[in-house]
Amino acid sequence: MKITMQRLSMLVMMITLGMGGCKPYIFGPLHPSEEPAPVCTVSESCAQPKWCQGDLWIYDDGYQLRVNEVVGDLTTFSLIGKSDQWVRRRGLLRESSNLGDMERRMVYRTGQPLESLRDLLQSKPGTAFSFHQEYRAGEQMIRQKVQVRLDAREQITVPAGKFDDALVLTWTTESLTSAWTSLERWWYVPEIGHYVRLEYKYGSGPFGSRVLIRHCAHDDKVCQKIYGR
Repeated sequence: MKITMQRLSMLVMMITLGMGGCKPYIFGPLHPSEEPAPVCTVSESCAQPKWCQGDLWIYDDGYQLRVNEVVGDLTTFSLIGKSDQWVRRRGLLRESSNLGDMERRMVYRTGQPLESLRDLLQSKPGTAFSFHQEYRAGEQMIRQKVQVRLDAREQITVPAGKFDDALVLTWTTESLTSAWTSLERWWYVPEIGHYVRLEYKYGSGPFGSRVLIRHCAHDDKVCQKIYGR
């Protein structure tokens, strides 16, 4: 039976994840000596995520996210199993996305949210900042006010493991043109570059949550040491 390199790569990926192990880069040649180093974000602060091409996060509700492309500090994530859906972030801030209905490009109208977020992640619990953002949805311009607050630093255990110092971040969004609101609460772990638990509510929809069950994220030892985690 003829096995193509693409099928062999997919088989290696499935076996690796099934055994609970992972590599930060799994899409290059199969021989370790020939593998190129993964492309990673260039960050000015260890409080900002360092993402590498091939990083992967799998959650209990079926949500699966993978880093497809890294250009400087701009990272594109794709939803596994939904190749047409993607999110592009600069740090933790969303720059643009297409989640199945339409493409959205975010414009930040007030403040310097990226710089403020960097400061927030290194601040004491109780610190918050806010900003205005807007994007076009079809023919409608959506304008919103967003507040981000650092609530606590907590130890948390999820199926993916025990994390000693998760940053509890609450994101509240209010429409400036309607009564719509949303809430997201992250248990964000800088060393893996993503949240390990999420609680959320969007508009009149129900409350929901997800927890991390497996991840293959770049492990930046030097950054962890500098950040003091």
